[in-house]
Amino acid sequence: MPNIGGHEVAKAIRRSGNPDAKSIPIIAMRADALGEDMKKSATSGMNACAAMPINPERLSESLVHYLRPAKTI
Repeated sequence: MPNIGGHEVAKAIRRSGNPDAKSIPIIAMRADALGEDMKKSATSGMNACAAMPINPERLSESLVHYLRPAKTI
């Protein structure tokens, strides 16, 4: 993104006022994911962070976790 970074986008989504903005999953895909990067992703409103090289199994687990429908009673 040439004019805005992912952290800023996540913050903008979370405070947008859209009814789904608080619950929509945001998963970052990063070239590096040091502890600081993971913490910054979380504080900007992202749900998870996938580091490259991508581990397909872990990415799949994250997607299933965040995208499965909520159980209703």
